Amino acid sequence: MHPADATQTLNRDIARVAKTTLINSRSADESYPYWLLYCGFFLNGMGVVLLGPLLPHISHAGGLSDWQEGALLAAQFLGSSLGSLFASRHYHTMIARGSMSSCLGIASVALALTSGHNPPVILAITSLLVYGFGLGQVMTSINLTLGRDAEGRVSRLSLGNALWSLGAILSPMLLTQLLQRVVALNSILFLVAASFLGFTLLSKIVVVQRSNLELVNATTNIPHSSFPIRVLLLFGAMFFLYGGAETCFSGWLTTFAHRSAGIPNTISPLCTSAFWFGVAGGRALANILLRGFYQRWEMYILCGGALICSLGLLGSGTMLSLSIVAACCGTFLGPIFPVAFSSLLSMDPSPRQSGFVLTCCGVGASALPLFLGILSQVASLRMALFLPSACLLTMLALAWLLDRFNFSSPIPNLQATIKSEPVAN
Repeated sequence: MHPADATQTLNRDIARVAKTTLINSRSADESYPYWLLYCGFFLNGMGVVLLGPLLPHISHAGGLSDWQEGALLAAQFLGSSLGSLFASRHYHTMIARGSMSSCLGIASVALALTSGHNPPVILAITSLLVYGFGLGQVMTSINLTLGRDAEGRVSRLSLGNALWSLGAILSPMLLTQLLQRVVALNSILFLVAASFLGFTLLSKIVVVQRSNLELVNATTNIPHSSFPIRVLLLFGAMFFLYGGAETCFSGWLTTFAHRSAGIPNTISPLCTSAFWFGVAGGRALANILLRGFYQRWEMYILCGGALICSLGLLGSGTMLSLSIVAACCGTFLGPIFPVAFSSLLSMDPSPRQSGFVLTCCGVGASALPLFLGILSQVASLRMALFLPSACLLTMLALAWLLDRFNFSSPIPNLQATIKSEPVAN
């Protein structure tokens, strides 16, 4: 065969395989409706922040010491990080396995409290490790599923993460209402377990009804190109700093409002609520807020705006000013995650590489608030809150570095090849 004919035949075969893969992927997306993924995001947001408000009650019921309470929080964080790290291409399996793991983990804690005896700490730690693993699996798989198709990727990720933030906001409010109505602690935990079980069954039923095709990643039949390790490390560093900055604000705003601004404890949590409402609103309105700006400027605008607002927090001294500036800070900070994650997915990383980046985000969310507390003891809380501002400044530099690399798609001209090569029936 003539070399030119061989090349033309090879291109035609590649186009046929790629087109078949994209058709199967489109069917897979239709089999997993977005409304179901958004419900999973909302439930995941409620589940992630669940342990914090319930921890004093679990500690009282189980007679736990302070270090044991810290071990429970660390177990959930470690499990969530492992769940994100061990991502795979079979997203539907990860969603079902993750939600079922969360169901079993939190149900084990409820059963241990129902027994009437103080449960062994190792049992509670193991249960919360399983619970956190499930949360990490669900969060990673839904993020990757929503980001598979390039068209509308930022919009879907922004809406999904906005619903996650809404779940995180409503979870403490709902728990407060249930506890005020003297609902038993184990009953609340069983209710949470039933919610995850219901989501697992619903996802299975919807998928079976809508399609008999196997849900696969759009690039299952096309090998991932070699992802540059330096780019992966830059994204890992950016998400590490983002997770740390967001958690520093959400975890220390209430204390800062009371200690540095003299706001009473009864109303100081409203500053944190304003921040989270800003995060949710910023993610929901990301496309509108960033419309008209050149795409490569988005990260500069978001990081720069959040940096200015974070410095404004340090100069605020009243409840009104703190709440307004905190809401503005959340509005700029919230969309950074979906915009940066969409940029990562546009470079076609493997699921394991995407999971590594999300794991970095979890590590930053755990390590940097702890470091801020150490700085607060050494100096003052007002000085320590320059740490998240420094994180945002560093993120600006990382965004510039990523922009300088200017990587193109790992599979160049694939769409052009598919369009230009007719596929015979």
